[in-house]
Amino acid sequence: FDQFFADGTPIDGPAFKRCVAEAYAWIDGIESLLIELKAGGVPMHALSNYPPWYQLIEDRLRLSRYVDLTFFSCDTGVRKPAAGAYLGACRKLERRPDECLFIDDRSLNTDAARAVGLHALQFTGDVAALRASLRELGFLHT
Repeated sequence: FDQFFADGTPIDGPAFKRCVAEAYAWIDGIESLLIELKAGGVPMHALSNYPPWYQLIEDRLRLSRYVDLTFFSCDTGVRKPAAGAYLGACRKLERRPDECLFIDDRSLNTDAARAVGLHALQFTGDVAALRASLRELGFLHT
């Protein structure tokens, strides 16, 4: 925490981590979508630029019940939107890029994923729209 701000402004580290952890909650409808995808046998992996603090989110939401917490830049050493972030995940999963669907809230990241051959959807917070897109792509059958 001594290096958190470039100008050296002090920060109460434990309080900040509590604040971060408490800020996370499920977007209405997303957990039921994840349950449905998992029940349908859709393999899902996190590809995130989060630091090791992703464990705070995991402790609060238990995301790993639905999504494998596989590709975090703090572990892989590669951050989105670098091509290696996407291609490294494909290699580890033994999948061609065109066999993978990447979903992210930032167009910079979805554009970069498409540039290396992945299918990509930008999630804007509209779970119904995401559900419809997944249905159209054949990931959902209801």
